[in-house]
Amino acid sequence: LYVVARLGVTGRGGGDPGIESMLERCRSLSPLPRCLGFGIDPETPLERYRGLAEGVVVGSALLEAMLGARDASGRERLLRTLARGFREKLGGLGPA
Repeated sequence: LYVVARLGVTGRGGGDPGIESMLERCRSLSPLPRCLGFGIDPETPLERYRGLAEGVVVGSALLEAMLGARDASGRERLLRTLARGFREKLGGLGPA
C-alpha cells in the first residue's frame, strides 16, 4: 500500500505527525506491505517508522539529484550517494 507520509507538496521533507497511527490502521485493514511516499528525502527521519513500514517510495529526491548534476558521471555519483544514504536508513525498516 502506498501511504502518504505528509500533507502538502512532494519533495518538501518532514512527515505528518499522525503517520504512525495511519500505518497501524493500514496494517489492521490489509496484509499488504506498507510503503511511505510523498515528501521522502535524505533528511526524512525514517528510523521513526521502524516496524511500521516495509519500504519507501522516493521520487522528487531522485529527480533533484539528477537535475543537480552537470553530466552523466555526476548524475551517477549523486544517485549512488543518495541510494547509499537511503539504504543505510532503511536497514531497520520492515517487520519488527
